Amino acid sequence: MSDDAADDASDHPGGFAVLRDAYRDRLGPRLAVIAALWRSVRARGPDDAATADLQDLVHRLAGSAGLYGFAAVGEAAAALEKGLGAWVAGGVEAAAVDQLVQDLENAGALD
Repeated sequence: MSDDAADDASDHPGGFAVLRDAYRDRLGPRLAVIAALWRSVRARGPDDAATADLQDLVHRLAGSAGLYGFAAVGEAAAALEKGLGAWVAGGVEAAAVDQLVQDLENAGALD
């Protein structure tokens, strides 16, 4: 978040709570996109642009979730990011990534 955005949030009634609520509202759909994209990538294999898109989405989620108070989501996204990298490199089976995607969805349901 830029300093200007932080200043705007602190001037707004509700401040950070408004931003956190907006982030939470987008979290479910974002997790659904990640899960759907994983299914598509898994079916085709790791060598296409969708894999890079998935890795980027997961990386951004891992970096932002904790900032908005969704620590469990951030941790699950970081684990998924690592697992995706290992899968792309041939170091883990797709079933392991399936579980990491499920863990991320579960974390989102709890937060």
